[in-house]
Amino acid sequence: MQERSFSSSVLVLGLALAGLPLVACGSDAPSFEPLEVDAGIECVDDDACDSDEVCLAGRCFAACESDTQCAMGESCIEGVCSTEEAPERDAGMPMDAGPCADVTCETGVCHPDTGSCVECLSGDACGAAAPICEIAFGRCVPFVASILCAPCNQDADCPNAGETCVDRGSEQVCLAPCGMGCPSGFQCSDDVCVPNLGTCTQTRLALGAAACTADTDCVPLGTAAAAGTCDATAMQCLAACADGISCPGALVCDGATEAFCR
Repeated sequence: MQERSFSSSVLVLGLALAGLPLVACGSDAPSFEPLEVDAGIECVDDDACDSDEVCLAGRCFAACESDTQCAMGESCIEGVCSTEEAPERDAGMPMDAGPCADVTCETGVCHPDTGSCVECLSGDACGAAAPICEIAFGRCVPFVASILCAPCNQDADCPNAGETCVDRGSEQVCLAPCGMGCPSGFQCSDDVCVPNLGTCTQTRLALGAAACTADTDCVPLGTAAAAGTCDATAMQCLAACADGISCPGALVCDGATEAFCR
């Protein structure tokens, strides 16, 4: 009797379930767009990073000068805090190649600030006869005599004792330590003597009365040159000056008219 009652219950339950609507598993099922996987690129320039970070190889790193500025487990590698070795740069054109994006140099390399083809951007590209790459103009030059602001790629290139090779962005030059006393026309900045005005390259060319045909001949590539930097009469480079600011060497500032050292 109990077995028959159980069978009846199962039958009733089956009929009840048969009356329920079925959930479709076909076209009515929700669909989603596949997730996109990016290339791991955080940035293309420093603007995309926080104010205290720099963009390097597509990633934002905290800027630093020593390991003490980095978090625990990080080291200061090439100016950035990193837990690993500095990211390798590939041989391809950067994502934002700037002026060099559409430039192909048959010889030499493209200057990143001007888009012009130059002989070198580092000493590695120069031969024994002219082993130093003058960064200011992208050309290979020989060792120079004892002059101020000599072009260099390393400290050993500097002609005067005690000088260090300093990268100043548009130029790489030998600078004397402030402890030795800065010469006329120079002032102490970051423990080295730098020109009161203008670039070290312009100062050196002015002291050497370097020949020129245009104002831009007297300043590093990509640097703005004031009108008159190349003397239109003498066709020589002039150093910039201002009232109350001394000129290099024996030159005198003509601040009342042109603001150049003569």
